[in-house]
Amino acid sequence: MLFRSGKLLSDGTFNVNFTIRLKNNRNVPLTNVAVKDDLTATFKSPVSFKLNGFTVSGSTLLKNASYDGKTTVDLLASGSTLGGNASDSIVIQMNVNPSGYSGDLLNTGRGTATSKWGPVSRESIDPSRSQVLYGPGLPTRFALPGVNLFIADVLTPNGDGYNDKWVIVKPGNYEVAVIVYNRWGQEVYKNR
Repeated sequence: MLFRSGKLLSDGTFNVNFTIRLKNNRNVPLTNVAVKDDLTATFKSPVSFKLNGFTVSGSTLLKNASYDGKTTVDLLASGSTLGGNASDSIVIQMNVNPSGYSGDLLNTGRGTATSKWGPVSRESIDPSRSQVLYGPGLPTRFALPGVNLFIADVLTPNGDGYNDKWVIVKPGNYEVAVIVYNRWGQEVYKNR
């Protein structure tokens, strides 16, 4: 499993992607391929997440449209297969609200399948932490950075792409109200 760095949004949340790569190292197909990822085990209180969607590559992996990462943790529908020496992937897109938390989190995906020699199973391995392809899984570690309140002190809406919009970046658990005064102390803008 790979973590792709999250994109900080102006509301203090992050858009985050997880990529799960499935690889069949044998020349015979795998049947009954199943992948589980329980995101509630990764994002514990106060951190929360909202699933934005997920994609499944290849034509033999069947997407489970009911997957929500909470109550339904099966990413694939029954009937999914993976051909001999084949490789496919699943990308989970979500929005994560740190709610003031910063630090490391761990995610583990679990896969099972049937081969002509019997059942096989595997926990995900974080490729950035290990080159080991066999043995016990190694959770994917990723960090949620601290989000500080940042209020830009410049606004130049001239269309040059710099400071054209006034954006307040804030941690997800903060509420911000804004009152703008002109140089004579008169209120010219107010927004909760």
